[in-house]
Amino acid sequence: MEVTDINDNAPVFHRTSYSASLLENATLGSFVIQVNATDADKDVVDKKVFYRIAGGDEENAFAINNLNGSVTINASGPGLDRERKDVYFLKLVAASRVNGTNLESDPVIVSVITVVTKFVPRF
Repeated sequence: MEVTDINDNAPVFHRTSYSASLLENATLGSFVIQVNATDADKDVVDKKVFYRIAGGDEENAFAINNLNGSVTINASGPGLDRERKDVYFLKLVAASRVNGTNLESDPVIVSVITVVTKFVPRF
């Protein structure tokens, strides 16, 4: 008899929270932060983790690479403007999806603080 592993473990983020600081004039597509989650399932197929932004990005200012967890400034988004919004709290989720199953991690919060760069004093 052979016992096979099934997708019965949700991914878990390596940290409980993440934070990043960005200049508000950072270019579209700029790297923000890398998040990581792992899945305890034994089978390699069941260990595949996918990432998504589940909340906190109503302006569509950020993007996440769903395969590697890399968060960037959305190239087609509005960019960052500290006067419009100075802190973002992104809710990210990691999921494993195999054979119709979808197990999601507990969400992790990424706080992104924009730093003023528009007005440089001149003497």
